[in-house]
Amino acid sequence: MLDPEWALAVTGTALDNRHADDQYQGFAGGEQLVRLVLQVFTEHRSDAALRDQAVELFDRLMDRFAGYARSARGVGSRLKVLVSL
Repeated sequence: MLDPEWALAVTGTALDNRHADDQYQGFAGGEQLVRLVLQVFTEHRSDAALRDQAVELFDRLMDRFAGYARSARGVGSRLKVLVSL
């Protein structure tokens, strides 16, 4: 992982894009964004704040890219359980 803070910031910026339209939901990079956020969450160097941010972004990615996030649904459920511990 190059820089987890930067990775989450870029993902958040992509999700906050006011100019995105319905076609954005089919964005080919959606799968990569989901994987990136999950990688930050599981990175051993990530602290609690980074993991919390990753979970929040993962939830937003699930809303935006349901098809890609659906395949990671089990992982997303486990993320929420881990965060609640």
